[in-house]
Amino acid sequence: QGLAHLGLLERDEGGLEAARLHWQQVVDNTQDDELRAQVQGWLTDLDTP
Repeated sequence: QGLAHLGLLERDEGGLEAARLHWQQVVDNTQDDELRAQVQGWLTDLDTP
């Protein structure tokens, strides 16, 4: 959850690529299906203009 939160902070500061990297690590490594789904939603939102 730490990387997910760090990604939120990065996104809020305009660090979209850093946020994407943190969130992708969460998706790749978490065993928490609920967290993975939430973070995948955030990644999708980054790709939506």
